[in-house]
Amino acid sequence: MSLTFSAAERAALSRVMLTRFSCKKFKPNPIKEADLNAVLALTQRAPTSFNSQPYKIVVAKSQAVRDQLGMACSGPNADRTRNAPVVAVFAADMEILSDLDKQTRMAIANGAPEVYAKEGLPKGMKVLSNGYPGWLIRTMVYNLTWSLTSVLSWFKPGIPVPAPPEAWAMKQTMMAADHFMLAATVHGMGTSCMEGFNQAAIRNTLGIPARYAIPCIVAVGYPDMDPRAGERYDPEEVIREDHFSEPYRGVTPATVTESLRSNQKNQSGPNA
Repeated sequence: MSLTFSAAERAALSRVMLTRFSCKKFKPNPIKEADLNAVLALTQRAPTSFNSQPYKIVVAKSQAVRDQLGMACSGPNADRTRNAPVVAVFAADMEILSDLDKQTRMAIANGAPEVYAKEGLPKGMKVLSNGYPGWLIRTMVYNLTWSLTSVLSWFKPGIPVPAPPEAWAMKQTMMAADHFMLAATVHGMGTSCMEGFNQAAIRNTLGIPARYAIPCIVAVGYPDMDPRAGERYDPEEVIREDHFSEPYRGVTPATVTESLRSNQKNQSGPNA
């Protein structure tokens, strides 16, 4: 499989990434089923640690359900949730070790060495996710693992010190949410990623078990506003080279205006 892409393909991806924006207003038009299904299929291609895929996506399409979700949201998030034709709720699994056998079988079926699938994968998942069933067990095992690895890492810096189970599950899930928003942009949709909501109320509305944390919900639909780019910090404020104190120089900020102008020139010819 080649990872070589044409200039046109690179430009197309750049345009998608640069034109994605936080959409505040949606048209009432329903999303085409084929487009929504394509977006969801691409979302599942997001990377996750050990290919564990510790998330579920609840797609809220009915007005009644979106109205209930809106009641669990604060401020303008409530209106976007009610008015967008679809809301995708991303749920992060904090008990992913319940699926360890399934992950092992999938790894073997995908060509992974058996010793990795049956030994390396389970060991890594246990240390990094601490996704054990039950809040009390999960918390106790995490505290023990964190204490042990913190001490050992003083003598062997390569030993990872795990993040809390909720944080681990959320960072995996957010990669899927990012894929979802970019895929939606490709299909002409706007998205609004929101975190101002009551997790317990969201879970109750959708029947999501307590083992799942909810990092974000994403309103999606055809935008009823022009794309509007948010400002970004200067690259040298954000990107570092070799050491945190050393700015990475030479990155030219990319803007939506430049992306759209380039795309229009490619479509209309040099004299447009």
